[in-house]
Amino acid sequence: MATNRSILPPLSAGSESAYDNNLNKNKRVKLSSDAYSSPSNIAELHQELINEMNILKTEMNNKFVRLELHDYLFENKTRRELGMPQIPVPFIIGVKPDNFPDIYSVKDIQRLSRKELKIYLAGYDISHDEQMSIVGLKRLLRDSLKYSAPIDVIFAFNSSATVVTEQDSRRIGHF
Repeated sequence: MATNRSILPPLSAGSESAYDNNLNKNKRVKLSSDAYSSPSNIAELHQELINEMNILKTEMNNKFVRLELHDYLFENKTRRELGMPQIPVPFIIGVKPDNFPDIYSVKDIQRLSRKELKIYLAGYDISHDEQMSIVGLKRLLRDSLKYSAPIDVIFAFNSSATVVTEQDSRRIGHF
């Protein structure tokens, strides 16, 4: 009769609490002693473990990328409040095309075309309505990149991808 064995090493007596024991008991993969004698079962188990590790690695990587994004956004918000220049925020999905301008201010957002705005929003994993106006897309990108200083919030975007003049940047418009 086959006995069940854990692939994890045995724990010494008293080395874990009842709570930890319950958690570990549910996570251990049980093998019959027959599994050790069959190379195909070992290969399958090995592949299963590799797949699980790859899934966990991907999940951790995604969380770290999002954490890094928040770090950039917080740093830029602080830099903006201190009157320092912003740093470009890298895409979290894909890579920003080389010919795309970096965004240092709301003026740079104003210069973007609808196509560029959609690529930026996709790169930052920001969902949006496909029918949203270009002004709405610009506001969404501004808010997502945490341009929240009063001068940024009162900036009046327009529907063209024009170069912004000083007079335009001082004007307070409707949203």
